[in-house]
Amino acid sequence: MTPPTSSTARRDTMRWVPVPEELFQATLKLRMQVQKQLQMRPDLSVVVGAMLARALETDALADAVTRHALAQLQRSVESAGQP
Repeated sequence: MTPPTSSTARRDTMRWVPVPEELFQATLKLRMQVQKQLQMRPDLSVVVGAMLARALETDALADAVTRHALAQLQRSVESAGQP
């Protein structure tokens, strides 16, 4: 049996998660800031991975996620109620 190629191995460890467009665009802006500091463009997965790692260090992360989920739900309910 041959070992998986690096691209196959990478796909096996990656997850795809839908992200709201405004958050995706904000992440792209952050990547541009990092690009200026590094003098090279980092892979988007590196940027998102660093953001997630930093967020997971935050003590009140569960509360922030709860507030975000409730705000998303409220927006969804409000848009469903509009004619």
